[in-house]
Amino acid sequence: CDGIVILAPSNPETHLELTRLALPLGRPLYVDKTFAPDYKTGAKIFALADKSRIPVITSSALRCCKSLDQLVAQLGKKNIRHMRAWGGGRSFEEYAIHPMEMVVSVMGPKIKRAMHLADGPHHQIQLEFSGGRTASAFVHIGSSCNFQAMITTNEKTAHVDCNADPLFRDLCSLILDFFETGKEIIDREESLAICKVLDAASRKQAIGRFLKL
Repeated sequence: CDGIVILAPSNPETHLELTRLALPLGRPLYVDKTFAPDYKTGAKIFALADKSRIPVITSSALRCCKSLDQLVAQLGKKNIRHMRAWGGGRSFEEYAIHPMEMVVSVMGPKIKRAMHLADGPHHQIQLEFSGGRTASAFVHIGSSCNFQAMITTNEKTAHVDCNADPLFRDLCSLILDFFETGKEIIDREESLAICKVLDAASRKQAIGRFLKL
């Protein structure tokens, strides 16, 4: 085969051991979201990949929202000051990755602090980035809320709905490009930043107050 996919989205705690089994086969490895149950495990997976000299990437399909990419290009990435991203799903643990992937793919990995706010099935992750930039990721459990985002610059605010995009087709295309080139086409620092935020958001210390990352 040309590549290997680890597909256990509901059980990220298995990804480290599955990675240990896959890497000796010597093929590029895609690990489905959520990459790891915590930041340390995510770092271990990448360390194992480096030891085996095997490229590894991970991503939510929401990284492949072309409508969002077009909006960012139109506004200018360096001009973005704040972003909000929304989504729904079965659980916070499994579906918070989606709005977080959207936020980090646009805002980058330089996150200073994170806070988790929860009101029943409604969750928010508040983020403070370098340069005074901010973001909010909303996760509505048990809801069919469309995946969407709002981006603010000093001049304007614009909205995009990602559900109209062929997200899974474009994710498959990204994975195939990765298998063909063998190059890690997603920044590891961004993947680990997402791990770090979700790890922090799961802690009691982050409920209702900022936790330094």
